[in-house]
Amino acid sequence: MNNVPVNTINEVKLQSSLLSKLTKTTNQLTRKAATNSLNKCFQLANQLKSIRRRLSIEDIQLVSAYLLECSANAVEGVNRVLQNRIIDILDFDLTRTKETFHEYEDINLEDQNLFYQKQTLNELIEKQKKIISLITETIDIHLNINQSIQIKTNSIDFCLKKLHRTILNRTIIERLAIADDGERSYTNLSRSLSSSLLLDENRREFFIPRDPNLSFPSLIIQHVTSFANRKRSLFYYHLFNLTRDNRNLTFSSHFELYPMNLNISYLFDRDLNENEYYQHFLNNEQTAEHHSIVYGIREMNRNEFQEYCLNRTTTELKVNEPVVFTSNYRIRIYQSACFYLDSNNQWQTDGLIVSFER
Repeated sequence: MNNVPVNTINEVKLQSSLLSKLTKTTNQLTRKAATNSLNKCFQLANQLKSIRRRLSIEDIQLVSAYLLECSANAVEGVNRVLQNRIIDILDFDLTRTKETFHEYEDINLEDQNLFYQKQTLNELIEKQKKIISLITETIDIHLNINQSIQIKTNSIDFCLKKLHRTILNRTIIERLAIADDGERSYTNLSRSLSSSLLLDENRREFFIPRDPNLSFPSLIIQHVTSFANRKRSLFYYHLFNLTRDNRNLTFSSHFELYPMNLNISYLFDRDLNENEYYQHFLNNEQTAEHHSIVYGIREMNRNEFQEYCLNRTTTELKVNEPVVFTSNYRIRIYQSACFYLDSNNQWQTDGLIVSFER
């Protein structure tokens, strides 16, 4: 580091820091602003690589964090429009599109603007890949075998580990998945995970943390005491339609039942968990080729509870009396999935299985 001018190091730090701050508000990034920011970020990544042998790992980690955040912000800024995370198209982008096609009266400006948005996004993704490669090379020379470095920002999580002298494991999590060129893929509320290693024949598991800024679907009260009791059936049934309008994608299903009286037991697949609700999960292989799920809920009477729960005299409870509900409950159901982008830039789920842990 002795041969690197202090002003050069400080300049790289300052410029990269400013870029990460200027791109922080992603919903206000125009295509031009995102492109210019990423181009400058690419220049700084090249400059960082050129002096990497004379910098401390602390300086490299700091600048890399700024550059990774800037690149993620720039891509997300353009991607948010395509993923419908921005309701109104930025006036500056729409005006530039209008100026380009002012001679054509029959042009749909919004459609043409989305075309430019997608074109810009593809260009930014390729530039971001180059920036990540430069940062990977920069960090690599400072790692010994089995050493790793992790960089966490608001926009991106980056982890690089050296497994062998020539083998690196790089994992990246970004807070918004990329819009694809295919059918609707329901990824506009999803994070994305990428790994530099190809999966082998052994099973590998990855954990993608849920975005804490996204809320669960609201709980819906089921007024079973006033409705279900009149039907005189053995169970009260809930029908849920599954997402099946994209042939490339399969979804797992989560069902939750929240008792309003915790002293009541229900005949259900799972026992009441520590958070005081019942939960049932079907992975995407189990729901594949199905269009709906039917859940049958039964409030257990005293005899059933005694036989099945307390005494455990049976593992298969015989139900022969109509269900009677003495209390209402709340439910919600939602779906989750794990996708990958194929070579045609379309999201797929083939070969991926979503697991679940409480």
